[in-house]
Amino acid sequence: MKTLIGWFLNFKIRTKFLISYIFIILFMSFLIGYMVMITSNKVMLKNTQEISQQLISQITENIEYRTNDFEQFSFTFASDSGDSFTSLKEILKKINLKGYDVSANKDLSNIFSKYIASIDEINSLSIRAASGDVRYWFKDNGSLDDASQLELSRQQNFLITYDKLDSALNNTVWTRPKIDGNEVMFGRRIVDTESLDYLGDIVFTVDSSYFRLIKDKNVRSIQEANLAVLNANDEIILADKDSGIWDMTMQVLGSGVVSFNNQSVNMDINGERFLVTAVESTNQKWKVICFVPLSYMLKNVDTLKTAILVVVCVSIIVALAIAYAISHSVSRNISRLEKSMRKIEKGDFSVRVQPSSYDEIGLLGLRFNFMVSKVNELVNTVYTERIAKQQAEFETLQAQINPHFLYNTLGTIRWLANLKKQKEIESLVISLIELLKGAIDKKGNFISLHEEVEYVKNYVLLQKFRYEDRFQTRYDIDENAKNAKVLKLILQPLVENALFHGLDMSKEGGLIKIGALRRDAFIVLTVEDNGVGMTEEQVAAILEDKARKYPGLNSIGVRNVNERIKLYFGPQYGLSYRSELGKGTIVEAVLPFTTGEWEGRTLD
Repeated sequence: MKTLIGWFLNFKIRTKFLISYIFIILFMSFLIGYMVMITSNKVMLKNTQEISQQLISQITENIEYRTNDFEQFSFTFASDSGDSFTSLKEILKKINLKGYDVSANKDLSNIFSKYIASIDEINSLSIRAASGDVRYWFKDNGSLDDASQLELSRQQNFLITYDKLDSALNNTVWTRPKIDGNEVMFGRRIVDTESLDYLGDIVFTVDSSYFRLIKDKNVRSIQEANLAVLNANDEIILADKDSGIWDMTMQVLGSGVVSFNNQSVNMDINGERFLVTAVESTNQKWKVICFVPLSYMLKNVDTLKTAILVVVCVSIIVALAIAYAISHSVSRNISRLEKSMRKIEKGDFSVRVQPSSYDEIGLLGLRFNFMVSKVNELVNTVYTERIAKQQAEFETLQAQINPHFLYNTLGTIRWLANLKKQKEIESLVISLIELLKGAIDKKGNFISLHEEVEYVKNYVLLQKFRYEDRFQTRYDIDENAKNAKVLKLILQPLVENALFHGLDMSKEGGLIKIGALRRDAFIVLTVEDNGVGMTEEQVAAILEDKARKYPGLNSIGVRNVNERIKLYFGPQYGLSYRSELGKGTIVEAVLPFTTGEWEGRTLD
């Protein structure tokens, strides 16, 4: 995780903006899309559930209304009598006394013609007298037949209904025919209202279209094929066996999960999810169960999902375009600021930032321009002043004697020493001439390390003669470093400081080691003495003005060398001292390795 965060933090700001925007946009788009789909699913299910409950309640009320209407019709059919025919009750009384005859058949035919024609959904009926005689009437032939004229399969539906009617408590019964068909059986017991004598029974076969379960054909989620109608005894009256509703209803009844209180539950039936709604009529005679597949209900959700996906994709594209424009606008000013800073690193203080906008980053660019102007002004002032100061100090060292006058005078002395055969004097004069020649040479501030060492050797030769060889010098110069270019007159002040302030000339055995070593891209020059050494306070103060308060410690030349090194090469270069009282002093000068004039000048 830390690696991933570090990898991200190293990106450019523009890339960070884009990645952040993309993540936020995708996260919010998918979150909104997911929430919309989940909500739409719930809303769709809830709406379908409410519609199902309302529709099933209407269907149940319609069944109750239609069955009550049919029961009233059957009562009127059994009791009514007119001027031209005898009532059904009277006919049954005659049949119970005398049996069927031609007049009974004629009377029954008259009644059937009057009443049956008023309800098209009645397909057939059967009359059973209390004596046991049974007659059948079918709409397709319009004649009364006895059992001998009717095949047994057609009799069974009526016989089963008669059996159930015998045990009915309220003299009526609704049942389903044994032989599958799109019909419902209704039976009524006929009783003499005056004597309360049992006269017989009548059974109708009614087409299921009589119930007109679904009135609104626009409700596609609920079809008649998805409904099951039960009577008060939980006997299935209407159900489509071909669609599996019959078996599904039996599973629901056996599970005991569904209660007929106008509520819906989700159930897994045969591996498929259904919304099951069960309602009971107000007179508690009828129950209706509706099965709606959730896959059918959510079919419209697929269209909604596609629409949401399209909207999300379009939104992501538009949002990414906006994010790209914003990130480009923000990063453009930053990029310009960064490029300007690079130019300043190379020493170009004339660069200025032209912001593309004046927001916080644009204002930062304006502040940057102001800062660069001030820095440029300060650099020019400070640089000029410091160069002038260093040059003045350097020239002061050079002008401690009049080099031109002495150079000419020493030339005369050398000639005279040579004339008088004074070899030692001639050698000293030659060394001094070489020293002066290096001091007044104007060819530049850089010389080779070899030339710098030769200059020091001439200086040491003069000092040895002065101190009567009371000290020795050793040179350890790396062959790989001899051709390096170094600042002129940086070793001589260090050797001079070691000679005058490090060694105790009252004693013999003094030693000064002068070394030069190349370390990759650096040159390390060392001057080591075995003299009196210094305290920690003196070491800390030698490169500062504080050194002057210590008696006998003069660091003007040393500080000049240190400041010239830092001025030309940068604050990471310069002098460093290590010393201990009675054990001598080591000074190191660190410079960059170069074989030409140094062009990468930097200022602290």
